[in-house]
Amino acid sequence: LRDYSKLYDGIGEFPSGWFQLIVNILSFLFFTDMLIYWIHRGFCHRLVFNHVHKPHHLWQIPTPF
Repeated sequence: LRDYSKLYDGIGEFPSGWFQLIVNILSFLFFTDMLIYWIHRGFCHRLVFNHVHKPHHLWQIPTPF
């Protein structure tokens, strides 16, 4: 849509080739991991923890649910 978002079928379609693919993957992983960290840290805030997030920390088997 207006060249803001594109799906590529092959590595040859990337304007910068492998470099752009690697940068895209690393930036995606960095930002999603960082976002998950800050959301979890927000849930551990003292005003939210006891009401919403404490059951998550009581599980013996780690789970995001």
